[in-house]
Amino acid sequence: MHGFTVRRIPSLRRQVDRSSVIEMLAFMASALFHARRIARQTRAQATITFFGLPCGPIGYLLHKTMGIPYIVSLRGGDVPGYMPASLSLYHRLTSSLSHIVWHSALAVIANSKGLAELAGRFAKDLSIGIIHNGVDTELFHPPVTPRGDQVISIMTVGRLHHQKGNDILLQAFAALAETDRRNCRLVIVGDGPEKSPLKQMAEKLNIAEQVDFRGWVDRSQLPDLYRQANIFAFPSREEGMPNVVLEAMASGLPVVVTPVPGIDELVTPDVTGIVVPQEDYRALSTQLTLLLRDSNLREQMGAAGRRKVETSFSWESSATAYLRIVNKHAD
Repeated sequence: MHGFTVRRIPSLRRQVDRSSVIEMLAFMASALFHARRIARQTRAQATITFFGLPCGPIGYLLHKTMGIPYIVSLRGGDVPGYMPASLSLYHRLTSSLSHIVWHSALAVIANSKGLAELAGRFAKDLSIGIIHNGVDTELFHPPVTPRGDQVISIMTVGRLHHQKGNDILLQAFAALAETDRRNCRLVIVGDGPEKSPLKQMAEKLNIAEQVDFRGWVDRSQLPDLYRQANIFAFPSREEGMPNVVLEAMASGLPVVVTPVPGIDELVTPDVTGIVVPQEDYRALSTQLTLLLRDSNLREQMGAAGRRKVETSFSWESSATAYLRIVNKHAD
């Protein structure tokens, strides 16, 4: 795949948008069984474990049994203190394992400054590096022909979970002036436990006919969906660094976001997008109105976002940063 070999291993996974603790444990057990064989076959010189858990222990095993150094790449939910309302018990039960895995690694890397600060509060004696997420700027790109504005599409992408703030987005959309909403659609791409409650909310707010719940779509379809949209909204409550915002910016979309970790590094306020307070649907509605009524502003912000992603958030720059760590160890 793109010049790389992907080796898939047996595991349990019933849903594409999430995995349970049991499913993660099953993956870890399977990976621990297969990892040494794959490492021998490929003559692996280093391992990058994306997510400290459940993948970190796999890198730890290869390091202890085969001497292969590993990097832990933190993504969000694997960091103690992230989403404490729903993950605090999980983090308490796994904190000792995370401590061992992190402290034996060649490097521990977070994908944003905010996540690095959170990780640093858990492991005060470790230096947590930062390598931003990358995006495929060839796959995600603006449309060849200018976007139409007869029917303006506001789009969001992500798991339908309280974390993502889709309830705030529905309220903001309902608060738009009727004249603005008449030629506008809200496209929600994703699936999850809040799908039914969100649909019921759309009914109660009398906007159901203008809200398109697309469900979980194949990743190959996402680039075209971004290119069909006019505005990207993401009122999330907590993130590490949201890939979907990167994809939207690479696709030339103006973004309206909340100040979750990583956003201050991604979005230049009033240049590449607009940052609104969390939980404030009125502020979100006001800024969506601004973009709905000004096509020039949408184009300017979208173009600026595309330039920023090309400069600082390409896959090449992210991969090079990881390789630099490995090469430094080799030297």
